[in-house]
Amino acid sequence: MMRVVGVLIVVDLILLAVAGWQGGSWVVNTQVAYFTSAVVMGASMFSYARMVQGRLESGAIPDMDDRDMIDKMEDPYGLYDDSLQADEEVSSADIKEAIKEEKQRMKEQRRTPMQALRDSRAAMSIYRLGAYGALLFGFFYLRGNHLLEIMPYLIGLGLPMVVIVVSLMMRKEHA
Repeated sequence: MMRVVGVLIVVDLILLAVAGWQGGSWVVNTQVAYFTSAVVMGASMFSYARMVQGRLESGAIPDMDDRDMIDKMEDPYGLYDDSLQADEEVSSADIKEAIKEEKQRMKEQRRTPMQALRDSRAAMSIYRLGAYGALLFGFFYLRGNHLLEIMPYLIGLGLPMVVIVVSLMMRKEHA
């Protein structure tokens, strides 16, 4: 995580130099947008990491079985499992029973409003709400003081997202 922060700082210094070359309003717009966007991204990552860690500690995330994730996505019901015999006859009564069991399992997996609220804690975390508040405050400050220029603001707003994604992808490649 510290590597991502370091990359964000280096890119901000480069952005500051380029914006300084363009003029004073570019510096203000890019820096307000870059800082608030980086804070939003950091708060989002932090709140989701805390939510996942909490769910891991409470045991809400089930253990993995012997099938890998790709097999589960491609064949969620084990229909193409090599261990099954292809010669087995399946009657229509067996198929109807399997469908009833699957419908019952789907009914049991419905989420209650409390479960949905618990899972949305990361979206409603104080970190993210505060970061978005800072983003809105910065935008309205620039707009209210007639300093807002859209092009440098959008450049500063989008750059942290690109930097974080590329930085994390590069870290994953080297790992």
